[in-house]
Amino acid sequence: MEKTKLPFGIRAARNAELNKGLLLIAFGYIFCYLFMLDYSVEGMSIFYRWSTTSYSQFKHPALFAVWVILCSSAFFLNIGYLRGKYGATQKWLSVLQYAGFSFLILSMVVPTHHAPHITLSHYLHYYVHLFGAMFFALSNLACVLGVFGYKMKTDKRFKYWLWGGIVFMLTVGPFFAVKLCGFIETAPMLFMMAVLYLLNYTNLMDAKMEAEQQVYETKV
Repeated sequence: MEKTKLPFGIRAARNAELNKGLLLIAFGYIFCYLFMLDYSVEGMSIFYRWSTTSYSQFKHPALFAVWVILCSSAFFLNIGYLRGKYGATQKWLSVLQYAGFSFLILSMVVPTHHAPHITLSHYLHYYVHLFGAMFFALSNLACVLGVFGYKMKTDKRFKYWLWGGIVFMLTVGPFFAVKLCGFIETAPMLFMMAVLYLLNYTNLMDAKMEAEQQVYETKV
């Protein structure tokens, strides 16, 4: 396959050191950001209902923008590298990869609104922001699961990753509905970053795919 036939999302992610560095920086920033709360509010903590990243943008817009740019870029490039490394070049995966990036940018461009919501504008801001953040997570997770499903056909070990990802999604989902807070919002994201690091930059799954990786490197 010619280089030009690889999806741009994969070709843009061919620099492993850049991707890994960005992933580690984003991981550290997101972890630290979890504790950057306004403790002048009574009861505020990482488990407090309104300790979400979204509400931090009112008092820390610049830091929130850095959070979004680091997070969206780290996921976009590292998912692209994951797809390239494991040969998952399908167009529908490209759509999910770009959607994940775009939805998080949308959640920055359209800020949420403090309750109570009174006007139509308040509701629109709240729900556009909410669904932007939600579909960012779902698009990226679906893309990663799609890679697992593709690789499962030739490497049965990925079956366990696929089912593990489904169980992860079904376990985390209810927590978002019952008690959305800074910890519930951030911990799954950090976990996904750790998974991407393991799959992309360790030899955990490399035993059966050395030849495939060599082919991929000649393409990019």
